[in-house]
Amino acid sequence: MRVLMAMLVAGTAGATAVSCLAASQSAESVSMVQLIATPEKFDGKAIQVVGFLRLEFEGNALYLHREDYDHGIYRNALWIEFPHDQDGDKVNGRYVFVQGTFRAKLHGHMDLFSGTISDAASLFAPHLERRDHLARIRETDYCEYRDVYLPRCI
Repeated sequence: MRVLMAMLVAGTAGATAVSCLAASQSAESVSMVQLIATPEKFDGKAIQVVGFLRLEFEGNALYLHREDYDHGIYRNALWIEFPHDQDGDKVNGRYVFVQGTFRAKLHGHMDLFSGTISDAASLFAPHLERRDHLARIRETDYCEYRDVYLPRCI
């Protein structure tokens, strides 16, 4: 019985991993610059992109850089249809990885943005785990840097 249960769990986990992998392989990995410069090339396509995410009233957008948000450079941003099932507090104000469908002819609130990412999914901040790791290193007396142990190197 335990063997059967283990096989069932392993099969389910494997199927989930394969479906996630297939979804990410079908989406084209692009840069914000590519989407802004040649929007017609990616219109209606599944894309993966990294940018600075801001979620606010009438201003949900993925920016090329944090400074573009700070200075209100909306043309360096894409409107994002943020999924309601995601916790925005975890990703708001961070550089995030986004997978979704690019819409070149939709420009968000007041047509300010250079396009729209609809059906946004897989929003996550890839550097969060790294920050946790660095915080743990700071708590120790020594850390490893290029195979050399230094006192309080960070």
